[in-house]
Amino acid sequence: METVDWGSAFAPTHRPLSPSELSAYFSRLGLSGPYAPGSAALLDAVVRAHALAIPFESLDVTLRTPIDISPASIFSKLVERRRGGYCLETNYLLLAALQALDFPVRLRAARVWMRCAEYTPLDPPNTRMHVVLVARAAGGDEYLCDVGFGGGGPPAPLPLRASPPVEVCGDCFQVRAGDAALGEDTFVLFGVQAGEWRRLYSFEHASWDAPAVHAADFIAVNFFVQEARGSLFHTICVATMPLPEGRVTLLGRELKKKGVERPGAAPHVEVMRIADAREYRTLALDHFGITLSEAQARVLIEWAAREEEGRARG
Repeated sequence: METVDWGSAFAPTHRPLSPSELSAYFSRLGLSGPYAPGSAALLDAVVRAHALAIPFESLDVTLRTPIDISPASIFSKLVERRRGGYCLETNYLLLAALQALDFPVRLRAARVWMRCAEYTPLDPPNTRMHVVLVARAAGGDEYLCDVGFGGGGPPAPLPLRASPPVEVCGDCFQVRAGDAALGEDTFVLFGVQAGEWRRLYSFEHASWDAPAVHAADFIAVNFFVQEARGSLFHTICVATMPLPEGRVTLLGRELKKKGVERPGAAPHVEVMRIADAREYRTLALDHFGITLSEAQARVLIEWAAREEEGRARG
């Protein structure tokens, strides 16, 4: 297992995918055209295909494999090696692809609320640890694009305007503009979980030209997620992605398949207990396209077993 050499950290830069990289990215997604350049239809096609092809996963944190958020490393891992990644990896890859397709894009920093027992905007329990994209399609409409929210994010662009709830891949979402406590320039993403509408995260987007968020602003977040005891990914090891209807999640020693989520009704959930490292390795490949060595699978399943034992002891 490796440790991260933070002495070699550098500020990642925004750069569009090159033509050859864009071609490889489209192949990874199983996408082919033609689409009208800059159109909302193209934006929707790319985001949906990305969400259904590239999983959210935090396995490298548990494996102690350094996560480099430079453009070249992200492309190598997610496209060439066909792995997944967490929000900084997969949303940065989407950013580079959208830039190559001539979409205007802005980064925004989001504050996650879904695990908070109380909604306390004046003394928030969580810092802005999540990155999302706001993209502008031809005609000027703006959309929230987020393929990197492991808590069950929207696998399609959502309009940043007053609109009814949107159902995508069997899940329901709504972006609500303005918040009495957080401010009028705040957008809040809501999603249906366990049959109830829940606040997932919020971000500020006063205008297209509001103060920019840069990739370099998340270097400290990347460090925290991998190294800090307070990081969520030091307590869970997860891979998850939407299905055409529902979601599949590898969490610890369980594989969960969740059906359609709608308000007022709990979804059907199938849970499979993972017996050993060999089965873990097979499930990671079959459901997420993630290739693990025997040694890596053994590390992950043994780590999950220790976490279970620790929680059982209290």
